[in-house]
Amino acid sequence: MEETMGVFRTLLLVGSQNQWLRERAPRYRFVRRTVERFIPGETLEAALEAGRALQEQGIGTVFTYLGENITDAREAEAV
Repeated sequence: MEETMGVFRTLLLVGSQNQWLRERAPRYRFVRRTVERFIPGETLEAALEAGRALQEQGIGTVFTYLGENITDAREAEAV
C-alpha cells in the first residue's frame, strides 16, 4: 500500500508541473471538484474565502503553505 501511495504521489507531483495538463485538467468538472476539496484556491484570497464559508458551516480550517518543489535548504527556511 505504501509503495502504491508513493507512485500515486509521484504521479500527482509530476502532473502538477506539466503545463499541458495544468491547462486542460481544470476543464473537467470531476477534476475541479476533487481538487477543491483539498485545495480550495491558489491564492490567499481564495483560501480565506473558502475558510469563511467552511466556518459558517461550523467546520474548522487549517491553512498550510505548500512547498513540495523545494530542493534547497534556504528555500525551505523561507517557507
